[in-house]
Amino acid sequence: MIRQAFLFCCGALFLASGLLQGCGTPVRDGQPVSITPTVVQVKVNDVTTITVSLSIARKKEGKLFIVIGDTSIVLPADEKTEIIVPPGRATVTFSLQGVKEGITTVTARMDNEGAVITPSQVVVTKQ
Repeated sequence: MIRQAFLFCCGALFLASGLLQGCGTPVRDGQPVSITPTVVQVKVNDVTTITVSLSIARKKEGKLFIVIGDTSIVLPADEKTEIIVPPGRATVTFSLQGVKEGITTVTARMDNEGAVITPSQVVVTKQ
């Protein structure tokens, strides 16, 4: 009798814990939280590297979208604005190439969802 009561209580606790997991705020996968450096200086035709840090390492594969404010000033060096981020990664690096003198911004967003993070400012100077 005591054994049956114990098993009943354990089963009820297990069921309740499973139900409660769906009641809380869902934990999102790694999302961009910063871009470094925050101010980038690059010369026309030169290439520089920028790093996006995620809130946590990705649990599943996702796409990081790089958004450039003015593509007449700077472009992705490899012509990609979408980067596949594999599980386990907490940072992503990408390269930009200066096109012409000016100032623009670069932001990042994961899987086309969530808030856009604080932008990095890109300053392109003469060669």
